[in-house]
Amino acid sequence: MRKKNFTVLITGCGGGGIVWALAKAFRERGYHVFATLRDVSKAEGLDKLSDIDVLELDVTDSDSIARCRDAVAMRTGNKLDVLVNNAGAEFICPLLDTHIAEAKRIYKVNVWGLLAVSYCPGTTNGLTGAYASSKAAAARMSEVMRMEMEPLGVRVVLVMVGSVATTMFTRPGGHMKLAETSYYHGVEEYAYEKRISHLDASMTLGPIWYGTYALLVPFATWGMPQWWVGWSLNNGRDLIW
Repeated sequence: MRKKNFTVLITGCGGGGIVWALAKAFRERGYHVFATLRDVSKAEGLDKLSDIDVLELDVTDSDSIARCRDAVAMRTGNKLDVLVNNAGAEFICPLLDTHIAEAKRIYKVNVWGLLAVSYCPGTTNGLTGAYASSKAAAARMSEVMRMEMEPLGVRVVLVMVGSVATTMFTRPGGHMKLAETSYYHGVEEYAYEKRISHLDASMTLGPIWYGTYALLVPFATWGMPQWWVGWSLNNGRDLIW
């Protein structure tokens, strides 16, 4: 079934890769395609096909994003049906040898570039999207460090906790302040109240002991010094207490 007059913008269409083929597939189904890439000379023939506009776009450059947005808006009447975020950069290196500047460059393309293109018309990101995604990245990075550092005799442990009593919500960043132009303007107080009520409700349950030998921990910590508990659990693992 052909989609007449539908439009799609695809980032990172250079080099004849998978989205290069995806751009042609959208075209074959009747979409008008905006194929974007940093260097338009690497369009690999897409610019010679009808119903495909090749546009320059660097997802890490706000001016480039604005120019691309304006060009698409002019041709579509300020409308876009489909956005395919594909632009990305690859980098392979052990975390212990990774320069922070290089890691930031990768995140600028693969994470912040995606977000910048997605909300360029003026929308806002989700309520906890930035926070949640940063924690997801930390979890995956910890897992990678666990594998990379195991041969060095270093144990990396990732601890995932549930709701805890915390003052985080009262610190800067814990209470939303949205512009009046935001689609979500007006929900700040409701969202904050829901977070606080969830925190209060979760704190009424008290400690939760779950996992192998978890029920033994309350007994061990009740009548024994903390240093002894730590020593007994980690004896023989080359940890100093």
